[in-house]
Amino acid sequence: MRIVAVLSTLIFSLTTSLSSVFADDDSLDMRNAKWIMDGNLLVGGQHSASDITKMKQAGVAAIINLRMPAEFDNQALIEESKKQKISYNMLPIAGSSGITLENMRALDDILKSFEGEKVTLHCASGNRVGALLALRAFHIQGKSKEEALKLGTKAGMRSLKFHVAAMLK
Repeated sequence: MRIVAVLSTLIFSLTTSLSSVFADDDSLDMRNAKWIMDGNLLVGGQHSASDITKMKQAGVAAIINLRMPAEFDNQALIEESKKQKISYNMLPIAGSSGITLENMRALDDILKSFEGEKVTLHCASGNRVGALLALRAFHIQGKSKEEALKLGTKAGMRSLKFHVAAMLK
């Protein structure tokens, strides 16, 4: 009987912990929006200017944009971020050719500079976001290949999965 109680508690804790790791945010226009890493990192695709106000209300201190400058005119988003006193950072990632260990380290440096604060990390769809987070999970945070790929997929990685899997060695 005691074993059943312990197992039930363990399963409940694990389920609760996993649901807090990835929580969808349907209140935003942002594609595939999810809060991960204990609710400190909002990941997904492109957000709207009105999302920035909602991000500020949620306590977001910084936005990291992985889109290439030619992909999207983000001037209105930069201006809204300044208005909301949210740091706006650009780390342009050009598709699969931009999914490199060097760019993963650059992302890690930016994320570390906002450690303990809420951050939004986005590209167009979340694919590049998930890819770089998978690399970071494996190469910097010491996660297994399976854990890293799972994190990347949940964070939005799709077409870059095989490219990333080959880099997890």
